[in-house]
Amino acid sequence: MMKKIHVLAIVMMAVVCQPVFADNHAMNNDGINGDLERTRLAKLVQEIDFMQKRVAAIKRQAPSDDRLHFNYRALETDLRLMRSGITQYINASLKLGRVIKPLRGHYSEK
Repeated sequence: MMKKIHVLAIVMMAVVCQPVFADNHAMNNDGINGDLERTRLAKLVQEIDFMQKRVAAIKRQAPSDDRLHFNYRALETDLRLMRSGITQYINASLKLGRVIKPLRGHYSEK
């Protein structure tokens, strides 16, 4: 039973994360551009929110009479930490702003 839960968790993460990283065509020389990265990470936060709800529902329905119990508290803690770290990164990168190229200011032609 425990192996099934671990396999299910791994498969769930693979399925959930796959769409987030599927856009390889939007790369530049430096990798993913900042806006695309923030969009993908924001989507990942939404998916973690969904996973937190699913874990809570599964936890409520878990049998209490088994000899071996899944550590839902550890999973919930890890999901909160992942969500917090991603959110902090998104917010910090937004606070830094973007590099804006200076205007040329020469509008007349000869």
